[in-house]
Amino acid sequence: MTTDLSDLNAFIAVARAGGFRDAARAGNMSPSGLSEAVRRLESQLGVRLLNRNTRSVVPTEVGKRLLDRLGPALAEVESALDVVNSARDKPVGILRLNVPVSAARLVLPQILPRFLAAYPDIQVEIVAEDSFVDMLAAGCDAGIRYDERLETDLSDLNAFIAVARAGGFRDAARAGNMSPSGLSEAVRRLESQLGVRLLNRNTRSVVPTEVGKRLLDRLGPALAEVESALDVVNSARDKPVGILRLNVPVSAARLVLPQILPRFLAAYPDIQVEIVAEDSFVDMLAAGCDAGIRYDERLEQDMIAIPIGPRFQRFATAAAPSYLDRHGRPEHPRDLLAHACLRGRFGSGVMPPWEFERDGELIRIEPVGPLIVRIGGATELIIDAAVAGTGVIYLFEDWLRPLLDSGALEPMLEPWWPRFTGPFLYFPERRLMPAPLRAFVDFIKNLSSEP
Repeated sequence: MTTDLSDLNAFIAVARAGGFRDAARAGNMSPSGLSEAVRRLESQLGVRLLNRNTRSVVPTEVGKRLLDRLGPALAEVESALDVVNSARDKPVGILRLNVPVSAARLVLPQILPRFLAAYPDIQVEIVAEDSFVDMLAAGCDAGIRYDERLETDLSDLNAFIAVARAGGFRDAARAGNMSPSGLSEAVRRLESQLGVRLLNRNTRSVVPTEVGKRLLDRLGPALAEVESALDVVNSARDKPVGILRLNVPVSAARLVLPQILPRFLAAYPDIQVEIVAEDSFVDMLAAGCDAGIRYDERLEQDMIAIPIGPRFQRFATAAAPSYLDRHGRPEHPRDLLAHACLRGRFGSGVMPPWEFERDGELIRIEPVGPLIVRIGGATELIIDAAVAGTGVIYLFEDWLRPLLDSGALEPMLEPWWPRFTGPFLYFPERRLMPAPLRAFVDFIKNLSSEP
């Protein structure tokens, strides 16, 4: 992967300031964003560039040598870029936007095609997600949000109680068979929503603040009564009852679950299903889910996996007829390197190549284009862009099939479309499986046995 100039600039800023916070204040940036940029740079170069301690951050010997060479070199690069930009009539560069999925689906399709047509030298990268993230720390220039607050989740309250009573995240995680990072995120989310600090953290212990103590005193009996009430209801029913939380890729939510969930919910009306759809690689249990759906190359280890949905799928390549009339129709996958291609990037930063296969020949290409989106949440946006004639799209055939059948998109290179194994439902091996999960697993197995 080519080293990003912004990562190099982040390293220089931190090294010269002697710390992430001072560098962030001087450059109006986020400390966490700077830390992530330096970590990414060290990972790419394979060496440690900064020695960090509680008081200061200083360059290593390798870091010092790099700093001595980088300063003048980057100044020259910036000067050269300024010369290029000043010679242009329109701005050039990358614009990164962090947006909710609803905005990617309902707002940007009316804006982006016209913007990209007006500014052909700007590449837009969309990070579409509905979790509340630090937009600057996520490496974005701007964001779109609605002015509203989420209701407090009972699981976040339970996480706070567990940590406060255990006196630490690790002890609470061990006692409850949970992830320390998941508990930390739940408490952080609760504190953010309430607008107060509930726990004082230091290197040795975690203790409630005064506000946290008062909340803990009131919450314990209240949540115990809620659990007791649910147990009474459950014992009186003949069918499983409760909540089933599934962590799935957006493609599965779009292409697999619509054929399954309506029948399951009709068979088990007392089970509520909660779907967490995202394409970043998360710890399914730490995210508070009972099971997940993944493709075989992304399955977590030490998990039970059973097939779910179609056993084989294909990636399709297509574009609007108007685009192909203007730019020509590719006859070979490598012809796409001369076309405007609409790309996707995982939350990890990895941008997967486009793969093609025919008669045993496998071809991988890295095309370029005017629009990049976070895989998952903004998929509908690149579909809309493709239909509008912005460029070529590479996506699940089933997702594009209605548009291919209607003529809104024209298929290309079909003999090269790669075939791959369908998804799996995966879950941890447990002696006592929650009733909603057991019902869902049995339901999927019965579906697989149907002719």
